[in-house]
Amino acid sequence: VQLRDDGTVVRDASGNAVETYDNEDIVEYARAWTAFQAAPARKNTHDNVFGSYADRMVLRGERRDRLPKTRLGGRGYLGDSYPLCDDVPRAHLLPGARYDFTGVASVQGGELD
Repeated sequence: VQLRDDGTVVRDASGNAVETYDNEDIVEYARAWTAFQAAPARKNTHDNVFGSYADRMVLRGERRDRLPKTRLGGRGYLGDSYPLCDDVPRAHLLPGARYDFTGVASVQGGELD
């Protein structure tokens, strides 16, 4: 059930407790976390065959669910409050912008950024 900041239960007009989320919300949020996997194991940590739990997880872009994810309670989609790419200044495209080639691999290595 939904709780206020003071811990009391939020109730609707009929006095019933307002539910926080249901199984559909859980499925939607699970879709937002697809494509993450444990980082490769290292010899200097106590890792197992599944990878390192000491390092941050790696996002595998090719496994990502690219469909929109709804917010809890059906109030739009995740990311709706962020500006569209077309609305963000593109300083890297302005006259005089400089491009420095730093190599063929990103700092993350072979994984997608």
